[in-house]
Amino acid sequence: MISPSTIFLPVNLPQQVLPPCALSLRELTLQVGVSQLGGKSVKLVPAAPLVGIEPNPGPGPGEKLSEEDRWRIVIYHKDFHWNNKRIAKMIGCQERSVAHVLAKYEETDTVHDKKRPGRKRRISDEDSKKLQKQARKGRYLPGMTAEYNKKHEKSVCAETIRRTLKKDQLVYLLYHRVDKLSQAHMDARLEYSLRMIDFDYKKVLFTDEKIFPVAFMPRGKWCKRGERPEMEIEKWPAKLKVWAGVGYYFKTKLYFFSGTMKALDYQACLRARLIKDKLIFADDCPPRLKKKWYFLQDGATCHKAKGSMALVEEIVGDRLVEHPAMSPDFNIIEDTWSYLVRQVSGSKISTLRGLEDRLNREWMDMDWSEVRKSVNSMPKCLRKCITVNGDRTGY
Repeated sequence: MISPSTIFLPVNLPQQVLPPCALSLRELTLQVGVSQLGGKSVKLVPAAPLVGIEPNPGPGPGEKLSEEDRWRIVIYHKDFHWNNKRIAKMIGCQERSVAHVLAKYEETDTVHDKKRPGRKRRISDEDSKKLQKQARKGRYLPGMTAEYNKKHEKSVCAETIRRTLKKDQLVYLLYHRVDKLSQAHMDARLEYSLRMIDFDYKKVLFTDEKIFPVAFMPRGKWCKRGERPEMEIEKWPAKLKVWAGVGYYFKTKLYFFSGTMKALDYQACLRARLIKDKLIFADDCPPRLKKKWYFLQDGATCHKAKGSMALVEEIVGDRLVEHPAMSPDFNIIEDTWSYLVRQVSGSKISTLRGLEDRLNREWMDMDWSEVRKSVNSMPKCLRKCITVNGDRTGY
């Protein structure tokens, strides 16, 4: 017969029986079923193994004990009177970890980590705000550093100020140089945006040319201060010139050419890539778009030549989408070129043939989602252009 002072307790307590750590040790003790019964001592008898409950493996090597595991250590020590070795075996940690948790609890009545003071900041919050204002005005870092040290009679290095600015989400970026828009260009862009805001760009084939250098030179590398690396570069590196077209449901094959593309070269390109159903269609392309798609090109001289325009009319009829000058943000193939640049950058390609093969492979393997997210952004781009009265949109 089982004595009333006998309690069956599983050796491996499941994690869910332990209540939140905010409860007192007495509440924790009562909820796990350990208490004093009428002043009599409690006899703990291991129960049969639990079925369907996986034993707690404890933290792995180098892992930090969770707050729940720390409270379990305190409970085992205070209420079960287990020694450190037995507790460590149960939790799955080292004995010194158990000793450290118990010592922290005896000192602070909690198992939370203490706040570490750290080194005192050399730049105050007020000075940090002043440095932000100077940086936003275009001040260079060496000048800001010298002025700060002179004013505060301190010796703060430029790297300290750079880290302070980075904490405030400020980084030094090179200017993205773009051609200046005239008022006539802005008026044409605004008129185009107002007229095309509701146009369905999913049926448009966007086309343009791009130049790829054979060697994509890295701009720098990590090294020790004072050991600036050098790199020999060719004055006139080999380049590969490419024409292509891409849309939501279709794309052309890449067309490679050399020299400056003239009207006759452009016409040969269109015949090689657009005539006689040479487009590559996505599997979900609607049948109607396989015969009646729209064509977009910019206003380059070879594109606007009389022979070129006649050939375009022969291929697409009146389905030519006008494109305002100085508006690369209205041609989503620019995003596709950027994708290809990212794919081939860093590759050790040293020949034009090698670059051509790599570009062909990346172009054919490119997922349709890379193009479609850009096509879907066209209405937002046009609305932004209207908002800024024809100025650049940042797309």
